Amino acid sequence: MSRLVLYGSGHPSRSSSVTEEIDSASGAIQYRWVPMTPDFMAEAQRQSRTSIGVGNYDAFIQSILRCRGLQTVLFFGHGGANELKFGETSRIDPAFISVRSNDLSRSFMSGGRILLYACGTGASPTFLAALASSWRVTVCGISSGLKWCIKWNADRNSITYRGIDRAHYNIPWESINLPQCGICSS
Repeated sequence: MSRLVLYGSGHPSRSSSVTEEIDSASGAIQYRWVPMTPDFMAEAQRQSRTSIGVGNYDAFIQSILRCRGLQTVLFFGHGGANELKFGETSRIDPAFISVRSNDLSRSFMSGGRILLYACGTGASPTFLAALASSWRVTVCGISSGLKWCIKWNADRNSITYRGIDRAHYNIPWESINLPQCGICSS
């Protein structure tokens, strides 16, 4: 296995129905739509049929440690300049990393890396450096927000696409290509 795809599985939808989620995405109701577990899972499954949902840090670490020969780990979830979230109540930040070192290097081939498709994770080079130091592998993140979207068929009241907004990044909709994680730390 040279690639592992993980997604934050602890982000339940705030919508009680497809109709409510579509209304939220279209601006028809008050709260703003944000990607949740179904969206992260859809993008992860677009990248690999054997993607794994991880609801907390330990599940993330154990999923990687079970593998050998990895070149790339993709993670889809929420994040920020100094945090990575696996669920609504499960996140890591610099203070957490300073006391929880997990050497993941034995799972990777030389030059392997973890790509964090989570908003803002690359905005803090210090945070990426802390992750890279703790995990002993190169870690890359997105420096700004990551544009996600859903598409729907109003006549059928069904969602037809969940995932990264490929049009925003000038990537064809049918492509599995992803935006570049521009900031890396070894």
